[in-house]
Amino acid sequence: MRLNSFNIIIMILTALLCVFYLYIQRKSTNAEIAILLPAVILPVNIILSYLAIRAIGKDEVLVRSLDRLR
Repeated sequence: MRLNSFNIIIMILTALLCVFYLYIQRKSTNAEIAILLPAVILPVNIILSYLAIRAIGKDEVLVRSLDRLR
């Protein structure tokens, strides 16, 4: 869970840096920016990592409850 949380933080920082870089480049060159399909991968990856954290948490709760039954 910690690794997934750390991964989400790094992905969010990467996305923010990309947006900042594109904003600076657009201002300096007056170019148009096209968002293509690979740009969608990062937000989808963040969502899937969040869902993985939730599923891991549910599994941990289940394992702890079964340990209590012994």
